[in-house]
Amino acid sequence: NNSVMMGASGASAYEIERSVRFNKADSAAMSRTPSSAGNRKKWTFSCWFKKSLVLLSTGECIFTAKQDGSWNDVISIGSDEKLSFKQENNNTIKQCYSTRLIKDCTSWYHLVVTQDTTQSTAANRLKMWINGRQETLTGNFPNQDSDGNFNRDILHYIGATKSSSNNNPDFEFNGYMAEIHFIDGTAYDHEDFGEISSTTGQWVAKEVSGLTYGTNGFYLNFSDNSDVTATTLGKDQA
Repeated sequence: NNSVMMGASGASAYEIERSVRFNKADSAAMSRTPSSAGNRKKWTFSCWFKKSLVLLSTGECIFTAKQDGSWNDVISIGSDEKLSFKQENNNTIKQCYSTRLIKDCTSWYHLVVTQDTTQSTAANRLKMWINGRQETLTGNFPNQDSDGNFNRDILHYIGATKSSSNNNPDFEFNGYMAEIHFIDGTAYDHEDFGEISSTTGQWVAKEVSGLTYGTNGFYLNFSDNSDVTATTLGKDQA
């Protein structure tokens, strides 16, 4: 998809030139298994997304890391159309939900999720921003100093989660994503990835710079669509 999301300063500002389409009917997803573990306490995930289905019969996964049904981290849109983060360690589940409903299929959303379990205050261990506004989260936050599953040397999926019976994608996302950042070892702020337009007052994309991606971090802008391989569409631009 070549629709453009422009930055705050008009035509000369940063433009997101490409997105990638995930077609649920094709079980479309992107996957990676890190060769070694990174920082499992502290990370940042950022992306722009546009959903394609108005009402979801099941949840749709945006970004996941899963060993099996007892060990997994999941950022997803639920069938109730709320964004959530679930962390399951040895069948102990911690899950936080946004109060906002993701209903609009005509607009792009910007999502930033950060985890920092070194924080003493529970609500500071998991934060979520949608279009530049920090969400009020309900549910249970990760335990202090706990290790999650993102940045483990296990299968990570963008646009799906690992099936319980094999490594195939499941609970696939149906829609578009752009400007996907994953940061290993730092909990960045939402303003590192977007800004408020001085002319419209809307939250818009900006050119990201100066970030430290860490051991397993990556940045996908889908600039090379000549093929669907790790060195083309999945090339890390970090």
